[in-house]
Amino acid sequence: MFPSNGPKRVSVLREQQGAVVMQIARHNDWLMYVFMWAAFTAAFLIFEYVLITPFFRKPLSSQDLVLLAPIGFVLLWYFLAIRLGMWRGFGVERIVIENGMFSWTRTALFWKRKLELPIAEIAAVETVTPWHDLSNRVEFVTRGKLYRIGDMLRRDETYVLADELRRANRQTILG
Repeated sequence: MFPSNGPKRVSVLREQQGAVVMQIARHNDWLMYVFMWAAFTAAFLIFEYVLITPFFRKPLSSQDLVLLAPIGFVLLWYFLAIRLGMWRGFGVERIVIENGMFSWTRTALFWKRKLELPIAEIAAVETVTPWHDLSNRVEFVTRGKLYRIGDMLRRDETYVLADELRRANRQTILG
């Protein structure tokens, strides 16, 4: 098993009014990801230049249309890699449980997603801790959909998050 000795990223704060605020900090150094984006973008532009230049050397024929598929494939993977890099370099998650409501906000630079629902609607909370410790996370099911909280958390942090969600769910159901 790989050790998970990284810095703690999860903080839990219980406020006087009964609210619970959980914060998951960034996973990696953002500067490293900026350099990785630059290198990846340069490699992407060179590869696309090699694929696109034949279109401009001669008139477009139907035989050249075969190259559109690899161009689209590489473009799709480029945008997926940029999204993943943005999340790994700048992603922060904040969970607030207050007055029976669950609010989960995920932010990475200008990309922001939010989920709000009654905590009683969460059907199951589960920790996922594979043997390699590289994708420890918390999963919960609500409204028939599976959601994943955290990415590459420490094993103990997944247990803390899951316990807090279960505790809040029990308190809401028991009233």
